[in-house]
Amino acid sequence: MTLSINQPVAHRPWRAAMRLTVCWFAMAVGLWLGTATAHGADTPDVEQELRQLKDENKLLRDRLDRQEGLIEELLEKVQAQEARSAATVMPPAAPLPPELLAASLGDSMPQLELRAFADVNYQAGGKVRDGDTQPNSFSLGQVDLFATSQLSDKFSVLSELVFHFNANESGKVSIERLQLQYAAGDWLNLGLGRIHTPFGYWNETFHHGTWFQTTAQRPEMLRFHDGGSVLPTHSVGLYASGRLSFPEVTVSYDVGVANGRGATYTQTQNLQDANDSKAVFGVLSFEPDCLPGLTVGGNFYLDWIPADPTVPARAGEIDETILGWHMIYLRNNIELLSELDYIRHEDSVSGMTFETWGCYLQLAYTMGDWKPYYRFDWLDVGAGDPYYGPLIMDLTRNTFGVRWDLSTWVALKLEYHYLSRADTGTPHEVLGQASFAF
Repeated sequence: MTLSINQPVAHRPWRAAMRLTVCWFAMAVGLWLGTATAHGADTPDVEQELRQLKDENKLLRDRLDRQEGLIEELLEKVQAQEARSAATVMPPAAPLPPELLAASLGDSMPQLELRAFADVNYQAGGKVRDGDTQPNSFSLGQVDLFATSQLSDKFSVLSELVFHFNANESGKVSIERLQLQYAAGDWLNLGLGRIHTPFGYWNETFHHGTWFQTTAQRPEMLRFHDGGSVLPTHSVGLYASGRLSFPEVTVSYDVGVANGRGATYTQTQNLQDANDSKAVFGVLSFEPDCLPGLTVGGNFYLDWIPADPTVPARAGEIDETILGWHMIYLRNNIELLSELDYIRHEDSVSGMTFETWGCYLQLAYTMGDWKPYYRFDWLDVGAGDPYYGPLIMDLTRNTFGVRWDLSTWVALKLEYHYLSRADTGTPHEVLGQASFAF
C-alpha cells in the first residue's frame, strides 16, 4: 500500500473502500435476514448469528478508528521532519562533469565558430631538389582550421591550426595562431599570444587559407618560415592595434613586443626566448579621404638575433633592423598591392653589415567571377649574410594568372611563373590550384 503524504486524511481511498465494504456486508446480511424472516426462519440460531455479526462489525469499526489515529500521528511526524530538513543548510554539491556543466549552462557557454580552408595543387616545372628537376605532380596544400569564440562583449579568442605534409612526406600539425583579444573600441584592441607579425599589409590580411588571397602563392619575401621567408612572419607576445578617424584622414596602427627571432630564420620562439632582448615592431597606415581606397604607410621591426654555436660564423648576436613601406589601392574592381622591406644585419663579433631588400607588386582586376592578375617579386639578399646562409638566394619572379570563382566558397587559379634563381632547373613553371572553404 502506497501512502501519499500530501493527501488529506479524510480522503484516504483505502479507508473509504473498507467502510463501503462493511456497509455492503451489513446490508447483505440484513437483506439475508429479512428474507429468512419472510420465510418463517425466525429461530433462536438466527438471532444469535445476528448479534454475533453486530459485535464483529463494532469491533471492526473500533479497529479502523484506532488505525486512523495512528496514521494521522505518523503524518504529523513526517511533516515536521520535512520542515526541519528544509531549514537545514545543505553542503555544496560535488562539481559537475564538463559535459553536464555545459548542458546545464546552455546558452551562457561560449560558442565556438569553426571554419576550414584547404587547397590542392598541380605543379609542372620550376621545382628542384638536390639539383634535379622534380616530376610534374599533384600535391596537397594546407588544411587550415580557423576557430573563433566570443567570450564576452569585450573578450574573444582566435586560433588557427594547420595540417600539412613536409618535403619528406611526413605529416605535421602546427599552431599558427592563438590569440586572446580584448576590444576596448575601434581605437584600441589588445592581443596576447602567437600572431602574424604586422609587416605592412599582406601578412596581416592573408593567412594560411589560400582561398582568401587572389594568387596561389604568397609573395617571396613573405613566405612562411618553413617556406624560406626572410621576414619573421610569426611572433609570440603582446600587441595593440586600432583605428583613429580625423577630419581628412583615417589612421591605423599596430605595435607590439614579442620573443625575437630564433637562432635560424625558420624558427619561431614559442616556449622560450633565446635571450633577454625582446623584439619590438609597429605599423602606421594612412587612408586619405580625398583618395578613397588608398592606404599608404610604413613599418619597423627591431631585434637582437641570438648566436648559433653550431655555425662558426655565428659566434655572436646579430643586430637586426627592418624598415618597410606599403601602398595599397582597392576600389572599383581594382586590386593594387605593393610592399618594400629593407633588412639590415650587423654581426656583433665581426662588425660586418649585411643588407637585404625585398618587394612585390601585384595588380588584379575583377570581372564578374574572373580575376586576371600579375605579380612581380624581387629579392636581393646581402652577400655572405651568416643568418640566411646559402639557401636564401637572389631571385625575380613574374607571375601571370587568373582566378575563377566557381561558387562562393570554391576558386580555381591557374598561374604561369617565370622564375630567375640560381638553383632552378627551368625558369618556366605552371601552377594550378583549387582552393575552397568549408
